[in-house]
Amino acid sequence: MFKFYLLQLLSLAFEIYFWLIIIRVIFSWIPVPNNRIFRSFYIFVYEITEPFLSLIRRFIPVVGSGGIGIDFSPFIAVILLQLIERALFTIINILF
Repeated sequence: MFKFYLLQLLSLAFEIYFWLIIIRVIFSWIPVPNNRIFRSFYIFVYEITEPFLSLIRRFIPVVGSGGIGIDFSPFIAVILLQLIERALFTIINILF
């Protein structure tokens, strides 16, 4: 029973982080309005996702020139999150 709840909790955590990365990508396409609530949510999403994305950017920098660049770190982050989730699930299934 413990294993089931642990796997559900991990799955939920990875799902939430996945959606925070997607929201951050969408936020990068729109200007940040002066709305205090929206700005607070924007800062929250940025601060939660930036450590993981900046780690990825160390190895895969932004591609482009002339002031226009493509950041592949969110795409790589989603793939890495899925790999890490599967690895953790496998380890938990072996251990329990």
